[in-house]
Amino acid sequence: MLKALIKTRLQMAWQAAFTIGGRRKNRRLMQALIVVLMVYAAISLAVMFGMFFSSLVQPFSQTGLDWFYFALAGVSAFALCFVSSIFMAQPLLFQARDNDLLLSMPIPPGMILFSRMAVLLFFNFLITLMVLAPAAIAWAVRVPMRFTGWAYFALVCLALPFMAVALSSLLGWGLAVISVRLRRKSLVITLLSILLMLGYLALISRMNVILARLVQQGRQIADAFERVLFPAYHLGKAIAEGNGISFLILLLCALAPFAIVWLVLQRSFISIATSNRGAVRTAYVERPLKSSSPVRALIMKELRLFFQNPMYMLNSGFGLIFMLALPIVLLVQPDLLAPILSQYDIPSHLIGLVAAGVMCLLASTVLISAPSIALEGKSLWIAQSLPVSAGQVLLSKAYAHMAVCLPVVLVSGLALGLVLRLPALYVLFSVLLPSLVAALMGLIGVFVNLKMPKFDWNTPTEAVKQSASVIVTMVIGFLVVALPAALFILALANTLSPTLFLALYALALLMLGGAARYRLKYKSARDFLALGG
Repeated sequence: MLKALIKTRLQMAWQAAFTIGGRRKNRRLMQALIVVLMVYAAISLAVMFGMFFSSLVQPFSQTGLDWFYFALAGVSAFALCFVSSIFMAQPLLFQARDNDLLLSMPIPPGMILFSRMAVLLFFNFLITLMVLAPAAIAWAVRVPMRFTGWAYFALVCLALPFMAVALSSLLGWGLAVISVRLRRKSLVITLLSILLMLGYLALISRMNVILARLVQQGRQIADAFERVLFPAYHLGKAIAEGNGISFLILLLCALAPFAIVWLVLQRSFISIATSNRGAVRTAYVERPLKSSSPVRALIMKELRLFFQNPMYMLNSGFGLIFMLALPIVLLVQPDLLAPILSQYDIPSHLIGLVAAGVMCLLASTVLISAPSIALEGKSLWIAQSLPVSAGQVLLSKAYAHMAVCLPVVLVSGLALGLVLRLPALYVLFSVLLPSLVAALMGLIGVFVNLKMPKFDWNTPTEAVKQSASVIVTMVIGFLVVALPAALFILALANTLSPTLFLALYALALLMLGGAARYRLKYKSARDFLALGG
C-alpha cells in the first residue's frame, strides 16, 4: 500500500511538471521547452556551487581542513533544501485535494503522511545532489578521494534530506495549525517568503566577502562548526576520512528527528487535514452597500484572487519586489554602481538610459495576467455566462495586472531618479516606459493564456508556475525589452540620441498596447467562449 501511495504521489508530481494545457500541437514543443529550462536551471545551480567550492579546495586542503570543506558543503545543501521546501510542506502534507478521498479509504493516516513526506525527500535529494556533487567533483579534481570517501558521499546524499524534511515538515505543521485561525494567513506567508528570499539575495550579494572570510579565518570557523554544528562536523569527517562512526552519528541525527516528526504529525494529521474552520469571526457591522461598474467588479475579483494566493503573488509578481528594492539598495550602498558601470564600460551620461532599461526589464518579468484565465478552473463557465461582454472579462484581467504594477512603477521610478540624481526627462522615462511595458505585458499575458490555457491543474500553483502561457509570456516580455536595447547598442547608438530612442520606444509600446487592447476587446470573444468546451 505504501509503495502504491508513493508511486501515485510521484506520478502526480511528474504530471504537474510536464502536463501542458492548450492545443495539442503546441504541447510537445512546450514540454521540450520546460525540460530545457529545468536542465538549464539545474546546470546553472551546479556550476554556481562548483565555482564557489572550487575556490575553497586549495586553502582548506593545505591547512588540513578537509572535513570542514565537506561540512560546509553539507550545510549549504541542507539550507537550500530547507528554504526550497518550507512553504511547500504545508500544502503538500495537509492541504492536498485528495484528502477526503484517501481518508475515506482504509489507509492509516501515518501511511498517507509518509507518502507525502517521501515526495519532499525525493526533491530534496535532487537539490542535495546539485550542491554536494559539484563540491565533491571540485575536490576530487585537485585532491584524490578514496573509494570509501565516494561511498560515504553517496550515503550522505541519501541521509541529509531526511534532516531537512523533518525540520520543514515541522514548520509546515506549525503554519497549518496557526493558519486555521489566522485572519491574514496569505499576507503572513507572503511576508515570510519575501523575507527568506531577500535574505538569500543578501547572502548572494555578499558571497565574495563570505568567501574571503572563509579563506582567511578557516580554522576559527571550523572550530565553531565542530563545537556547535556537530552533525556537519561528522558529515565532513565521514566523507573526507571515510569515518564510519561519524557517518553513523550523522545518520542518527538525520533519521531520528524524521521519525519523531512523523510520529508526532500523524497524531494530528486528520484534525488538520479535515479542519475548515476559517478565520477569526468578526461582528457584523451594517454599512451602506456600494455599487460599481461591471468592469470594476471584475477587476476587484482578480485582485482578490491575486492577493489571497501567496504562491500566485510570489511567482507572478516577484519582479515588483526587485523594483522596489532597487532604489533602496542604491541608496544604502551608493558605491555599488561605479564598479558595475566600469565593468560593462557604460559611460556616466548613459546612466539614465540604463536605469530606464532596467526598470523596463523588471516590469517585463511581472506575469500576473499570464495564468489569469487558467486560474478560473472549473468556474470558467461563470465568467463566460456573466451579463457582460467577453472583451470586458478579458480586459479586466489585464487591468488588474496594471492596477498592481503601475503604483509600484511610479514609486520605484521616482525614487530611482532621485537616488541617481537623473535629469527630469530621464526620470519621466523611468516611470513612463516601465508603465507602458507593464500595461503591454498585462494585455499580452491574457492573450497568450487565451491561446494556451492550462485547466487540468491540481493546485493553482501549477497554473502559475508550469503553464505554457506563463513561459511564452516570459519569453515575449524579455524580447520586448531586449530586442530594442540590442538594436540601439548595435546599430542606432551613433545615429539617435538616447532620449529620442526612448521616445520612439515609448511610441512603439503605446501602439503595440493599443493593438493588443483592440484585439482582446473586439476580436477574442469567440475564443474565450469556446474555452472549456
